Amino acid sequence: MNYWDHWCKHMYSIGQHWDRLRVCAVGRAWPREFYNQIEDIAVRHLMERIAVETEEDYENLIRILEFFDVDVIRPHIDTSHTQETLLQDMLQSKPPMNPGDDLIMLGNTLVTSFTANGQNSRYYNNIIQQVGKQGNIIKPAPEFCQSISGAGVYQFEKQTFFTINKLTEQPFVNDIKKFITSINGINDVYCMHQFGHLDGWFVPITPGLILSVEDPVRPELLTLFFKTFFRNWEIISLPTSLINSNNFLKWKQIHSGKWWVPGHENNHNFTKFVDTYCNNWIGDTQETVHYVNSIVIDQHNVIVSEYNKLVFDAFKRYGVTAHICPLRHRYFWDGGVHCLIAELHRKN
Repeated sequence: MNYWDHWCKHMYSIGQHWDRLRVCAVGRAWPREFYNQIEDIAVRHLMERIAVETEEDYENLIRILEFFDVDVIRPHIDTSHTQETLLQDMLQSKPPMNPGDDLIMLGNTLVTSFTANGQNSRYYNNIIQQVGKQGNIIKPAPEFCQSISGAGVYQFEKQTFFTINKLTEQPFVNDIKKFITSINGINDVYCMHQFGHLDGWFVPITPGLILSVEDPVRPELLTLFFKTFFRNWEIISLPTSLINSNNFLKWKQIHSGKWWVPGHENNHNFTKFVDTYCNNWIGDTQETVHYVNSIVIDQHNVIVSEYNKLVFDAFKRYGVTAHICPLRHRYFWDGGVHCLIAELHRKN
């Protein structure tokens, strides 16, 4: 009996953050053919190159995951429709690039939370069906908070941490706690004081070690958070990914800085195309710290998107091996490697 046949007979479950990752969903960007109707040849070729290289990077991530015997499920994008239908998909829906933003396994219940655009939910149907075949329960996230996702929740055996995405969700914090407890049975549920995705603020790599992004606005609250919940842990604090990039800072002076394709800052036709037609599925790359956004495979292995000496020295001290998966267009799509997956099953 092979590994997949064995696990097909059991429900998926996640209870401990660094139990061995066994099954996950890996996202998918719009394929190259989605851009066939762009009339400007230069713009079309650049978008096609981004599409091809993005998929190559996804495939590289999958090779690393499969090296560790992680079974991978991917969203399904139907490219058999007419060009007009494909264009409508691209304009109206966010591509299913980051399933962790939309799906989370709480205990043995899959919670669906389609935060960006409800239309992209259909791209996950095959994943949801696969989870259902395991015998897992499928539940939608409560309407009062669509931020319950793999990017916004960390689960440990005795504690769960989450964030909310915006101030308007603050009145529902207790309701979110009750919802999480009702699913995974853990009573100690805590909301971090920061807004936004939890995996953008910190990641527990292995017992005793945390990677965290610096908070230039309220550093004392971040320090208090770690002293309260992760006492005696080593905290490696890192600056934002783009803060020291002169090219990006120059780009930001003439643009919002939500996305960036290095070397194309003066490509005005491309800039106009992205701002006009792609705005509903481009995030804000300034918010993502790629050193922090990592995939924990188990206590001794982690996937990162780039090298950082401070981080790698810390990994060595704790017996952690880093596996680098470069994301060439991370500043365009706004996403680290953890954004690209939804963890579906962990078990030692």
